Amino acid sequence: MDWSGITQLITNAGFPIAACVGLAIFLYKYIQQSNTTIKELTEAINKLTTMVTIINDKLK
Repeated sequence: MDWSGITQLITNAGFPIAACVGLAIFLYKYIQQSNTTIKELTEAINKLTTMVTIINDKLK
């Protein structure tokens, strides 16, 4: 294989591979951030549920 063949192979296959790797990294980071956000929201909802239960008990 000569240099023009190698250059053509990198040009044709290199960008799609790099794009797939970049997308995979982006998705991994996005999913991790989403999981962190969901955990924080779950904690907040649990705290609010506890507060509402306490207020409801005091009103009875």
